[in-house]
Amino acid sequence: MKKPSPVREVTIVGAGQAGLVLAIGLRRLGHRVRLILDRPAAVIAAGRILSGQCVFAPALAAERELGLDLWSASSPRIGAIHVASRSMPPDRVTQQSFVGKLRAPAESVDQRIKFPALIDMFIRMGGCLEIMEADVACLERYALESELLVVAVGKGRLASLFPVDPMRSPFSAPARTLAMVYLRGAMPPPHVGCVSSTAVAGAGTVMHFPALTHGGHCEVLLFEAMPGGPLDVGCKGLAARELLAAMRIALAKCLPEEGERIADAYVTDPGASLSGSIVPTVRHGVARLPSGRAVLGLGDAVVLNDPLVGQGANNAIRMAMVCLRAIAEHEGPFDDVWLAACASRAWQEVSAATIWTNMALRPSSVQAAALMRRATLEQAVADRVAQGFEDPASLLPLLLGLERA
Repeated sequence: MKKPSPVREVTIVGAGQAGLVLAIGLRRLGHRVRLILDRPAAVIAAGRILSGQCVFAPALAAERELGLDLWSASSPRIGAIHVASRSMPPDRVTQQSFVGKLRAPAESVDQRIKFPALIDMFIRMGGCLEIMEADVACLERYALESELLVVAVGKGRLASLFPVDPMRSPFSAPARTLAMVYLRGAMPPPHVGCVSSTAVAGAGTVMHFPALTHGGHCEVLLFEAMPGGPLDVGCKGLAARELLAAMRIALAKCLPEEGERIADAYVTDPGASLSGSIVPTVRHGVARLPSGRAVLGLGDAVVLNDPLVGQGANNAIRMAMVCLRAIAEHEGPFDDVWLAACASRAWQEVSAATIWTNMALRPSSVQAAALMRRATLEQAVADRVAQGFEDPASLLPLLLGLERA
């Protein structure tokens, strides 16, 4: 990326995965960047977990390009994807199971560790950080003071500024409910160093994978439950220990051996739980403030996917890098033409992941079911499926039946 001239004035609202990558990347190019955060880094570090955040090799390489590879020596390596499907007890029939190898290790670093470290890096690089709950009036001021205003906040009124794209938003209600805890003390899983995903007929999906959190390594246990089904324990307001207890009861019904494996496990800390649901939504990438000034959307503000196939943090990094490169290549004003082109490029970067995620939330297609069956028989096909987590665009033609594995 070349450094443009002159130095640009950019304001980014939202210091999550997308906002931080863009902010640090712009500072490395010498731009003046103001980053708006709704709470201090210390509050993030001491708070509740934010996601499961498994980041695959291409997104890790993008972070490495910006000097953000801070945990490769301390986080557990994730080298494969284990996929299984089961009937409900009492039959407990395993319909399929395979382990596919990733091209390079993935990693999951608790964002309560990651985000404060990146915020500190941004400040040390000379970035301007403001702590406040931004509203539309604030955006009007930022848009007036900046050459480019980027909103990377995935919830609340600011995200709603961006019109929903109905053609790319097929869901009107949550397709899954989420329950997640960070654990220690569980027995080792059958497949170590994997993202393990087991679909239980009529119930949803149980996932687990290693991660780095406060105090060292842990295991992330995640339910993606069909609403109202036997895995649906995602009651908001439960304390971490209470949520783990509810998850154990659900596992006794749906995956008894998994319940036995975590019988002695405990949550890593009081904030190590997350529950709720989202409506997968794609929004147009450019919004207009009441004044008519334009705002660029990034990350979850414009592409909010269900976490079922683990692409959220990866999508955020991909979109941030698209935006960073578009700014680096541009020397003129950030006018409507540039904004529309940047938003289009960002969508194209994550469209395959979005289509795949939405497919996974529905009953399996004939083509997808056939691909999964082949993966249980042929290691090369299993590896292709696993590597789709690194590059969803490579997997989508296989899932759609447009390419033979």
